[in-house]
Amino acid sequence: TESVFATRNHQDHQFLRKRVFKTYSMSSILSMEHLIDEVVDLSLRQLHCHVMDNRPVRLDRWTMFFAYEVVSNLALGHLKGFLERGEDVNNIIDSNHTGFWLNANVGYLPGQSRWFSNYYFLWVMTKLGSNFSAISDWIDGAVANGRRGHSSISRGPDLLQHFLNMSDGGGKPVSDEEVASEIGNVLGAGADTTGILIMATIKYLIENQSDYCRLQREVDAEHRRLQLSAGQEIRYTDLAKLPFLFAVVQESLRLHPSIVYQLPRESLKSGTTIRDQLIPPGVSISVSAAAVNRSVDVFGSDADAWTPQRWMEQNAGGGGDSSFTLESSLMTFGRGSRGCIGKNLALVEAYKYTASFVRNFDASFIDPKKNGTVISYWFAKIEGVDVALTSRLA
Repeated sequence: TESVFATRNHQDHQFLRKRVFKTYSMSSILSMEHLIDEVVDLSLRQLHCHVMDNRPVRLDRWTMFFAYEVVSNLALGHLKGFLERGEDVNNIIDSNHTGFWLNANVGYLPGQSRWFSNYYFLWVMTKLGSNFSAISDWIDGAVANGRRGHSSISRGPDLLQHFLNMSDGGGKPVSDEEVASEIGNVLGAGADTTGILIMATIKYLIENQSDYCRLQREVDAEHRRLQLSAGQEIRYTDLAKLPFLFAVVQESLRLHPSIVYQLPRESLKSGTTIRDQLIPPGVSISVSAAAVNRSVDVFGSDADAWTPQRWMEQNAGGGGDSSFTLESSLMTFGRGSRGCIGKNLALVEAYKYTASFVRNFDASFIDPKKNGTVISYWFAKIEGVDVALTSRLA
């Protein structure tokens, strides 16, 4: 089945992207916000259990559990159990990581896609701990349950229902394979990336405690202003107005793009010239988000430093060009027609989780010298972030 991420045909891509564009619009994502809140609350309860038991938290695993659970709740119609069980259910997360590692390392080889359906290859990967069949079975089961109407009507709209209601190019209902493809897209491209974004954001805050405290004050003040009860989550529309939260998330997106693999594109048939450099027609070209995001021409001489204030300073300039320059130069979500279609979902998750986390907890590294390791292949995955949490709420 052709995928919006994989197709090279421009017309096919336009159709496939247009078909789900409204599904990923901000208004559509916010209609599902209660389903995201459900996962935020579950995550917080699990972290509070660690506090009560005086247990350290391997935060990179828990932020990944959160991101996968959100996708499960929205795109597969139920909670999978990553958070409830506190584990990688059926080794789904690590198997997904293995798949992307293979794509990054052997994806350029002719015929490599056939390996993933080869019985002996899958048998070897299973022996090594991967479980690709668990992912496909999970997705197929969600499609079947959706077709039978097993997802609760009281949940309201979710991604799965949107996918099931799609039409093909002839106006007919889409096949199960097409629905499964869309679920696979958001699972593959929307879970790890968001989990990494959230982990990077909190890691930078823990490393910069003055910023952590500043964000706590901003979120606390907003919670009081809205007169919410202790357990109520601040709505995204209110969080989006908080200037320092915006600055923190933007700076995290800039310094630590979740995807560092340079997704190749084919140059125009006519070729082009960029800064006096001739790009011949029909060649593979790509750009590094990590490099663009640290351009000193755009972000200044401190482009390698964590400085969230840069985003507030550019917004305080009275609506000049600086705001446009910084945001338009950020390459984390890509640009143009191939830009990340799930950007709105990622931002809603990152804003809500980060705000809820700092409001609920003070956090520090168990060992300041061991604040995590970045493993880069397709993703820039952060591993080994052990933190101590202290509850701020009675």
